[in-house]
Amino acid sequence: MEIVQAQESIHGTSKEIMERIAEFLEVRMELVVNKSQYRVRTSSAKSNEVLIEYLDRFPL
Repeated sequence: MEIVQAQESIHGTSKEIMERIAEFLEVRMELVVNKSQYRVRTSSAKSNEVLIEYLDRFPL
């Protein structure tokens, strides 16, 4: 799973929320420099399980 957000928008920066999501999923947040974006990507069974459990409890 991957979440990508622009660094800046009309609502301000997305850095803090993306850092919190990365911390919750126990992954790192990446900066995509050439696109001015922050990216959080689950890449392990553990982080995927954390996300699945969260979405089971709080569906979108």
